[in-house]
Amino acid sequence: MFLRQLDIELKKFELSLNAKKTKIVKTENLSHVGWINTLTQYYFPNKDEIGFNSVKSYLDYAFALSKQYDDSAVLNYAIKVLSKKKLSKRARRLYVKSIMFYSVNNFYLLPLLEEYVFSMADETKELLLEFLDVLMSRAISTGRGDGIAFSFYFALKHSVKIDIEIEKQHKILETNDCIAMTIAYKYLKESGNPTNLFRDKANEIVLNTEREQEKNWIFLYEVLPKSVLKDNFLKELKNNNIEIWKI
Repeated sequence: MFLRQLDIELKKFELSLNAKKTKIVKTENLSHVGWINTLTQYYFPNKDEIGFNSVKSYLDYAFALSKQYDDSAVLNYAIKVLSKKKLSKRARRLYVKSIMFYSVNNFYLLPLLEEYVFSMADETKELLLEFLDVLMSRAISTGRGDGIAFSFYFALKHSVKIDIEIEKQHKILETNDCIAMTIAYKYLKESGNPTNLFRDKANEIVLNTEREQEKNWIFLYEVLPKSVLKDNFLKELKNNNIEIWKI
């Protein structure tokens, strides 16, 4: 009954609840203390650099703890710990590829990749070519706007070419995710690909309700000329050549 009422209330703010994956559980106080103490006490051999086997064991252990405690913070913590260690070349490659693999199924790790993972890669562009293809396909198939947005962000940041045929463009627009649509448009524009589908989408939105325009104001600002925009504030931004974001 509670979950049903919660879903009703969330819909008022255009949010939704995944009832199948939502459960009510009793909170155990300070449950995080257990895994923090365990990982803190993990023994790394006292060597100049940490090797392949040690990194593999640590990551496997951290992943198991994340499942045991059902806490995404475990892997976040482990990533930040390893990123500060001096790893052998083979261990670094394992670390980078492992975290990239985890992030395809755990999108909450994506914000950590740029600072804590890619910075340790020896051949970032080469690794990204395969990774972004897998990440994009996964994000589109699950309708995850955050995964789509990060795919294009990494592609733009590291000048990596990704496949974005018409069918995928339609799927991206179907998510109605403002950030995903905007950064996808930005990628297409900067890579010299046609952007007509995204312009058509923006023209539809600008004729929609004020609420829809407010939800997608960044997308409208990036895609449409000043003459088509209805919002005076956005027109003023255009007059002053304001850049909303820079990658």
